[in-house]
Amino acid sequence: LDFVLAQSMRQLFAYGDTSLLAFDNLLVQHEHFFPPQFDRPSFLDNHDMDRFLFICGRDVHKLKLAALCQFTLKGQPLVYYGTEVGMSQSQPIHDSASQGMAECRQPMIWGEAQNKELLAYYKWLIHFRRDHPVLWRGCRQTVHLDAEQRTYAYTVSDEQETVLVVMNFSEERQTMTVEGQS
Repeated sequence: LDFVLAQSMRQLFAYGDTSLLAFDNLLVQHEHFFPPQFDRPSFLDNHDMDRFLFICGRDVHKLKLAALCQFTLKGQPLVYYGTEVGMSQSQPIHDSASQGMAECRQPMIWGEAQNKELLAYYKWLIHFRRDHPVLWRGCRQTVHLDAEQRTYAYTVSDEQETVLVVMNFSEERQTMTVEGQS
């Protein structure tokens, strides 16, 4: 399991306590450290940590951005049960008033309690990744990083295909130019 990537994604997407440049530098170093055939399953949360949606203040947009990044990087994306339907928790697992690990291990939510839009987004990500094998076998290259605008883009390419991944971390609509395209 890729704990280094998980912690970095949590710091950038959920806590917001790392910069886009620092995250991009970590990705470059991380990708060069492992041999191409080395499998690094990625995750945003698991049974031993606070749920992602909890640590990002239940901001579904932040979860969607993190999931987009997770599903477009090398390594199998692992989804902890319930993340795809908006499961959260009420207390941090290390808070003295919490139930400890039981906070992030609550029973699955069903029916109307599930976030159907988020579930549809995860289904789209799964199909998109399956339809574009370049995402797990191609090479990633940063093509845009604007810390002030809070926008970030990279391509994942191989001999047959290139996928452009664009992220807007700001609350406002943004326009960017990448390799002559706007």
